[in-house]
Amino acid sequence: MANTHAEPRWRPLAAAPVAALALWALALALLPAAGRAARAGEAARALPPCGNGNLCFTADDTEYRRNRVLLHNIVIYQGGSVLRIEAQSAEASSLDFADSIWTLDGAVQVHTPQGHLAADHATVRFAASRLGSAIATGSPASFEQQAPADDPTRAARGHALNIDYDPVAGEVRLQGEAYLTDGCNETSTERIIYDFAQQRVRAQGSGTGSNGGRVQGTIRPQCRPARPPGATP
Repeated sequence: MANTHAEPRWRPLAAAPVAALALWALALALLPAAGRAARAGEAARALPPCGNGNLCFTADDTEYRRNRVLLHNIVIYQGGSVLRIEAQSAEASSLDFADSIWTLDGAVQVHTPQGHLAADHATVRFAASRLGSAIATGSPASFEQQAPADDPTRAARGHALNIDYDPVAGEVRLQGEAYLTDGCNETSTERIIYDFAQQRVRAQGSGTGSNGGRVQGTIRPQCRPARPPGATP
C-alpha cells in the first residue's frame, strides 16, 4: 500500500530558486565596487582629447564642497605626454592645475616619462600646470623606471611603505622596508634614494633591527648591469 504521507517530490526543488535568488542578490551587491574598478580602467583607455601640453581630467562624477572638490574614478592626463594619474577617488583643493593638491585613494597609478608609480594612497601636487611631486603610501607602494631604449627588458624598480617621487630633483626616495633592483643587483634597507637622471643609488640604514639596520645587497657578477659603467652601484 502506498504511503499517503510521503513528501511531494517537488518540495526539495523549491530550495533551488531561493539559493539562486540569494546568489543573484550577492552579485548585485558586489556590482558597484567591481563596476567602479572596471570603469576606471575603461576611462584610462578611452580618454577625451586634450590639447598638447594641457592638463585634463575625466571622472565618473564631481562634487563641489566648501574649499574642496570630490571626484570618483578620476584620470588626470596631459596632452602629448605619457603623464597619466588614475585613482578610484580623489579630493582636491581646487581644479586649478596651476597650484593645487590632490589626495588620491584606491588603486592609485601614476605614469610619468621617468616611470610608473603604484600605491594604495597618494598626495599629488601640481604647480605651474606641471606635476610637482607625488608622495605615495602602500603595503607596499612600488616604482618602476621607464626601461632603457637599448634594453627594454631591464629597468630599475623597487618598493617601500612610502615613496616620494620628486621630478624636479630627479629623484625617487623610498622609505620603510625599502627595496631596489636594477634588474641585476639588489639593495634593501630602511631608506633608498634613487637618482633616475644620473642612475645613482644611495642607501641608508636605520641603525635598529635584528641586523643592526644595516644596508643589505646582492651583487651578481655574471649578470650584466642595466646601469652605465659610471653609475654608483
